[in-house]
Amino acid sequence: MTEIIVAVDGISYQRAKEKGILALLAKTREQKLIWGIKINDMLYSGNVSQILTSLRDDFGLGVMADVKLHDIPTTMENSITKLVGSRC
Repeated sequence: MTEIIVAVDGISYQRAKEKGILALLAKTREQKLIWGIKINDMLYSGNVSQILTSLRDDFGLGVMADVKLHDIPTTMENSITKLVGSRC
């Protein structure tokens, strides 16, 4: 299997699901063209454990969660602000 990871940034889990992006990525994974996805801001758009479980179990995707806690200072600030403001 390939080790390509596709970045899915700037979109919520719900929106990616509604637009069929996750289903398309799942098919791509089934064809062994990718390993899975990298997510960051998707983690701040709902119940984190539910999102991760769905990506793994419902869509069969490998998931690399990039929470951006060691990055460019403004990116870290945005991530921490979202984490503190979320009710995960």
